[in-house]
Amino acid sequence: MPESTTSQPVVSGGGPYTWTSPPPAEDPPSEYVSLTRSWGGVPALNCRTMNTATSLPHGWMCFAHLDGTVYYYDTRRRIVTPEDINEPAIYTKYTAAIERFTAETNNIPGFQAVSAWQTLVVKGLDDPTGPTTYIMDYENGLYIEIVSKDPSNKHIHTEYKTEKFWNAINAFPMHLIRVPKDIDVDFLGALSFGASERIMEWNETSFPFTDEQTRRLVQVYRDLKGDLDKGTDVIPAFCWHISRVMSRIEIARKKSQFGTYDFQLYRNVVPDPVGWEIKIADACLFLVLFGAHRTYRMRLQGARVKGEVYLADFRELLNNFLAEWSAVPFQFPSQQKYLSHLQSTSERDADLAITACFLSIPLVALLYAVLSFSVALGSFCIESNNTHSEILLAVVLGVAGTAGLGTLLFFWHVWRGPRMNEVSEEEEEEWNYGWVARIKSGLNGAREGLRKGVGRLRLLKGKAKDEKDVASVLP
Repeated sequence: MPESTTSQPVVSGGGPYTWTSPPPAEDPPSEYVSLTRSWGGVPALNCRTMNTATSLPHGWMCFAHLDGTVYYYDTRRRIVTPEDINEPAIYTKYTAAIERFTAETNNIPGFQAVSAWQTLVVKGLDDPTGPTTYIMDYENGLYIEIVSKDPSNKHIHTEYKTEKFWNAINAFPMHLIRVPKDIDVDFLGALSFGASERIMEWNETSFPFTDEQTRRLVQVYRDLKGDLDKGTDVIPAFCWHISRVMSRIEIARKKSQFGTYDFQLYRNVVPDPVGWEIKIADACLFLVLFGAHRTYRMRLQGARVKGEVYLADFRELLNNFLAEWSAVPFQFPSQQKYLSHLQSTSERDADLAITACFLSIPLVALLYAVLSFSVALGSFCIESNNTHSEILLAVVLGVAGTAGLGTLLFFWHVWRGPRMNEVSEEEEEEWNYGWVARIKSGLNGAREGLRKGVGRLRLLKGKAKDEKDVASVLP
């Protein structure tokens, strides 16, 4: 154990993180240091050059994330924190959190000190429930944290390359000087497996990326990998790219229960049933909005199933919206805001119901205009004494009816109902759902019932004939 000196801090207390005897403050720099952004982000520099009002222990570095955020890294003890340790109050809380973590780990049997390829993360110092601390093991792909059922019962919880692991790399990649072990293998394996699923199966698989997205992700990976092989400092960007993709994939795997007996190859396509409140609102607004709001709500629910938005369905929905809105001569300038100003507070898609009402207003206004014109023309033709008025009314109603029927048939894919059954390998046709499926299901049920009824009648008729034959033989 090193002795205490005036220039270096002492690591003591039986654990790898206890901080004592900070070094004395040095003279602050007279001006800020000018930096130039490089491929790997903003170069690391001692935090003492970032703030002339405070002096921090030697070894601390400040990193600027690719998304613009800033975090701090202690190179001696391998500790990362997003908190502003330039503030004395924050630094005091940080020191207390390290001491608390050290005391907890010392009381856990079998806990080993952090190796050279591990990092301790400390965040949430202002959280009322206490700070969050965990260890990132980049060599073994582990996310390690201390969990407890009660203050006297603490144990180590370890996760292997789960969503938490990738999120941690995504949040703190700039201090990495080596690529975590085999993360590129996991990246290519996950994309290859997901792409092969989409090729061999339907597009309704649980893989979260489309073919175009997968192609672009691999292209970015190859560009970064090529720069990495040339010796360019792109390790932070390389790890950030992989971790963002793997985090999305792990979320999809968790929802589909990947690797378990209950694994679902196909994603959810059946929306949750709406509550009684929305049903009552639909009934009340049916006459006012002509039921158009219900159609919009079903389409929105089809694009966001159980809180998950699939990009291909969402793009198709927006393309349909743009086609409809471009055909309507009058539009409200703020209509597009309705798509983002409402957020769900429950699992019943109440926000989609309200959004659907706003989206249906232009179409309903157009229908009101057509209805007003038809009523005015009908009144004029009926009250007129001209012999051609009735002919004019019949022609106009015929043309309007034909145009309406043609529009309904042309946009049948828009007006059809939502899916009623999840996708399965036994399903005959991928697009066979909605009102068409309901009609076919009803016809098949009626046909099956008729077949069973005819068979039952034949059975009764044969039984009656047998009884008659037996009665004729007996004396």
